[in-house]
Amino acid sequence: MSETIQKSMPQPEAVPPSPKPVPMVMLRGIVLKYGNNTVLDGIDLTVNRNEIVAVVGPSGTGKSTLVKIIAGLLIPDAGEVELQSDRISLAFQNGALFSSMTVAENIALALERTTDLDDEEIQGRIDRYLSLVGLRDKMDQMPTDLSGGMQKRVGIARALAIQPDIMLYDEPSAGLDPILGQKLEESLRGINAELQMATIVVTHEMPTIENLADRVVMLYQGKFVYQGSKDDFMTTREPHAYQFRTRREAGPIDVQGGA
Repeated sequence: MSETIQKSMPQPEAVPPSPKPVPMVMLRGIVLKYGNNTVLDGIDLTVNRNEIVAVVGPSGTGKSTLVKIIAGLLIPDAGEVELQSDRISLAFQNGALFSSMTVAENIALALERTTDLDDEEIQGRIDRYLSLVGLRDKMDQMPTDLSGGMQKRVGIARALAIQPDIMLYDEPSAGLDPILGQKLEESLRGINAELQMATIVVTHEMPTIENLADRVVMLYQGKFVYQGSKDDFMTTREPHAYQFRTRREAGPIDVQGGA
């Protein structure tokens, strides 16, 4: 009798397994020195597809250097960089636009050199990604006619227009007003999910960490002194992360001498 009752009871639905992480960026033992100064000292980092990792830390601690190594702009003295795609894009902190070209021409050049899109498709990408950063009405202007913040956003649009698998941002919201910065970061998070990119964001801005990051790693004196989820970072008492997050002078970070 008990066996019959057991068989007639509804069984719980099977919970589908979580998608297995797909590593896109793998750094192993990265070392970089400038003379006697060790900027990066044995860095290990893995970033998965559809993940946004914020690299934080004091100024001068090697955050931008790490991104340039991933982008292939710097060669480390030791260690390995393994990327699962050559479709990688970097949005520079200052925009890095060609001053002799219009905004649209800057983006078109990147697409012409990295894709097989026709003219109509290129124009569609230009429209879309300038709209995403709120600058579609500036496509015919020269970079010198734009503010520094606008040039930065054009640089982001250009980087995203090639629809990379690996996306690198260097201080994407620095210098932008808080409302515009938050709107931009919300757009960047949405496009990251759409394109399923592996993304690394260099930042020292707490709102950027809150709006964008899934995971946070903190660089200090050439090493990662903290790694964890964004939620953990916002509450952790780990001394380096806590001092950085709360902007306190007292702590293990030398706020006078920098890193």
